[in-house]
Amino acid sequence: WLANLPQNIHYWSHAGHYFSLEGLGNWWVATNPAEWPRNREELDKILADFERVPENLGSGRFGDRRQEIVFIGIDMDQEAIEALMDGCLLTDDEMKIYIQR
Repeated sequence: WLANLPQNIHYWSHAGHYFSLEGLGNWWVATNPAEWPRNREELDKILADFERVPENLGSGRFGDRRQEIVFIGIDMDQEAIEALMDGCLLTDDEMKIYIQR
Protein backbone atom coordinates (compact mmCIF):
# COMPACT_ATOMS: atom_id res chain seq x y z
CA TRP A 1 0.00 0.00 0.00
CA LEU A 2 1.73 3.14 -1.19
CA ALA A 3 0.57 6.57 -0.02
CA ASN A 4 0.89 8.06 -3.51
CA LEU A 5 -0.94 5.16 -5.24
CA PRO A 6 -3.64 4.26 -2.69
CA GLN A 7 -5.94 2.43 -5.12
CA ASN A 8 -3.36 -0.03 -6.43
CA ILE A 9 -1.95 -3.29 -5.09
CA HIS A 10 1.78 -3.77 -5.64
CA TYR A 11 3.79 -6.95 -5.35
CA TRP A 12 7.51 -6.61 -4.63
CA SER A 13 9.81 -9.63 -4.67
CA HIS A 14 13.54 -9.53 -4.14
CA ALA A 15 15.74 -12.62 -3.84
CA GLY A 16 19.46 -12.32 -4.42
CA HIS A 17 19.97 -10.58 -7.76
CA TYR A 18 16.34 -11.06 -8.78
CA PHE A 19 13.95 -8.14 -8.27
CA SER A 20 10.36 -7.81 -9.38
CA LEU A 21 7.77 -5.07 -8.82
CA GLU A 22 4.33 -5.66 -10.27
CA GLY A 23 0.98 -3.90 -10.21
CA LEU A 24 -1.75 -6.41 -9.38
CA GLY A 25 -4.87 -4.28 -9.79
CA ASN A 26 -6.95 -2.43 -7.24
CA TRP A 27 -7.63 -3.10 -3.58
CA TRP A 28 -11.15 -4.38 -3.01
CA VAL A 29 -12.00 -1.21 -1.08
CA ALA A 30 -11.13 0.76 -4.24
CA THR A 31 -13.17 -1.51 -6.51
CA ASN A 32 -16.77 -0.80 -7.41
CA PRO A 33 -18.92 -3.12 -5.24
CA ALA A 34 -20.85 -4.10 -8.39
CA GLU A 35 -17.63 -5.86 -9.49
CA TRP A 36 -17.25 -7.83 -6.25
CA PRO A 37 -18.01 -11.57 -6.18
CA ARG A 38 -21.62 -12.47 -5.41
CA ASN A 39 -20.73 -15.80 -3.81
CA ARG A 40 -21.05 -15.41 -0.03
CA GLU A 41 -17.98 -17.55 0.72
CA GLU A 42 -15.75 -15.47 -1.60
CA LEU A 43 -17.23 -12.24 -0.23
CA ASP A 44 -16.54 -13.35 3.36
CA LYS A 45 -12.88 -14.01 2.44
CA ILE A 46 -12.58 -10.49 1.03
CA LEU A 47 -14.20 -8.88 4.05
CA ALA A 48 -11.99 -10.88 6.43
CA ASP A 49 -9.01 -8.93 5.05
CA PHE A 50 -10.54 -5.57 5.90
CA GLU A 51 -8.52 -3.96 8.69
CA ARG A 52 -9.88 -1.95 11.56
CA VAL A 53 -7.97 1.25 12.21
CA PRO A 54 -7.64 3.26 15.41
CA GLU A 55 -10.55 5.63 16.01
CA ASN A 56 -8.31 8.69 15.70
CA LEU A 57 -7.37 7.66 12.15
CA GLY A 58 -10.77 6.86 10.71
CA SER A 59 -13.34 4.10 10.83
CA GLY A 60 -12.35 1.27 8.53
CA ARG A 61 -12.06 3.37 5.37
CA PHE A 62 -8.81 1.64 4.43
CA GLY A 63 -10.52 -1.69 3.91
CA ASP A 64 -8.14 -4.38 2.72
CA ARG A 65 -5.14 -2.10 2.17
CA ARG A 66 -2.11 -3.32 4.09
CA GLN A 67 1.56 -4.26 4.05
CA GLU A 68 2.76 -7.84 4.24
CA ILE A 69 6.53 -8.21 4.24
CA VAL A 70 8.63 -11.34 4.77
CA PHE A 71 12.41 -11.41 5.10
CA ILE A 72 14.16 -14.77 4.76
CA GLY A 73 17.85 -15.13 5.47
CA ILE A 74 20.62 -16.06 7.88
CA ASP A 75 22.14 -13.81 10.56
CA MET A 76 20.05 -10.76 9.62
CA ASP A 77 19.86 -7.81 12.01
CA GLN A 78 16.15 -7.87 12.86
CA GLU A 79 16.24 -4.62 14.85
CA ALA A 80 17.97 -2.74 12.02
CA ILE A 81 15.53 -4.11 9.44
CA GLU A 82 12.52 -3.18 11.60
CA ALA A 83 13.91 0.34 12.19
CA LEU A 84 14.52 0.82 8.47
CA MET A 85 11.03 -0.41 7.54
CA ASP A 86 9.35 1.63 10.30
CA GLY A 87 11.09 4.69 8.84
CA CYS A 88 9.16 4.13 5.60
CA LEU A 89 5.77 4.41 7.31
CA LEU A 90 3.80 7.63 7.50
CA THR A 91 3.91 9.32 10.90
CA ASP A 92 0.61 9.79 12.75
CA ASP A 93 0.57 13.44 11.61
CA GLU A 94 1.28 12.46 7.98
CA MET A 95 -1.46 9.82 8.17
CA LYS A 96 -3.97 12.42 9.38
CA ILE A 97 -3.06 14.64 6.40
CA TYR A 98 -3.35 11.63 4.07
CA ILE A 99 -6.83 10.89 5.41
CA GLN A 100 -7.98 14.46 4.77
CA ARG A 101 -7.14 14.20 1.04
